[in-house]
Amino acid sequence: GEPDLRLAKGIWRVRVLGHTAGGEGPEALTDLVNNLLAFDGDLDHDGLRSCSAAKVAFPNRDTYFGGYEGDSKAGTGLYVFANGGAYVGQYQGGKRQGQGLMILPDAGLYRGQFAADKFEGLGTYLYPDKSYYTGYWKAGKKHGDGTYWDTAGGCLRGEWAAGALKGQGQYDQPNYHFEGTFAKGVPAGPCTFTMSAFRAVDLPQPAASYIIDPYGPTLCGEGRYAVPPGTADEPEPTGDEDAEPPEEDPDKPGLPQYPKYEGLSYQPASSLPCSKPDVVFPPPNAAVAAV
Repeated sequence: GEPDLRLAKGIWRVRVLGHTAGGEGPEALTDLVNNLLAFDGDLDHDGLRSCSAAKVAFPNRDTYFGGYEGDSKAGTGLYVFANGGAYVGQYQGGKRQGQGLMILPDAGLYRGQFAADKFEGLGTYLYPDKSYYTGYWKAGKKHGDGTYWDTAGGCLRGEWAAGALKGQGQYDQPNYHFEGTFAKGVPAGPCTFTMSAFRAVDLPQPAASYIIDPYGPTLCGEGRYAVPPGTADEPEPTGDEDAEPPEEDPDKPGLPQYPKYEGLSYQPASSLPCSKPDVVFPPPNAAVAAV
């Protein structure tokens, strides 16, 4: 009732005085008061924001609808950013935690697991150009087993580390299969190319079956990619998905960026290509997301 509300607000005033007496500056005091004024919901008997369905209109024009517990966002919530982004999903201790969906200002979309405000665990990221990555994440970056489908319909898969493909990886298109070693998201080391020529020229397989052998005109060649010394070392952070936001807006989602790389060279093997079975596409074990 009204007496309880006055009591709760009185406790908030005591907390404000406590902050001031504790030596905290005027900015901390202003933030505390603004948080209370922006909050439309219930307070518990300790004066802490605790409500299953609160509304908060922040001074930076962001808006939150959802739960609070112990003075922090908790449970299911919807956070709408003033810059056009949004998040709907689970919160714990004031941070995005558990299952959620985030829309970024550039229309990129992530659906999956979060931990401490970052993409963490299994999730799918749909880029504005409609390409997408589905797989595992760690601290906001692609990390672990994952598959990236590009705008040409190609499928890049393997193990990712700190946002880039690392170690053995494969790239497939309907007429083409590549296997090789990657570092920082680019080929670096020995590799093989397998190409179905009849598909490359858009011929039906029966019409082209006489060209080489019973498999059809599918050849596999070997080669090696070389990178400048030092560039194939352990991958470093490259500003991948969910980059650190500006200090003035700690909830603002970052924009996706592609890693930059220069200096790649290729040397084909001296041996002739050999015949192989037809390329299978899409790869049987490639992850596909419903996007």
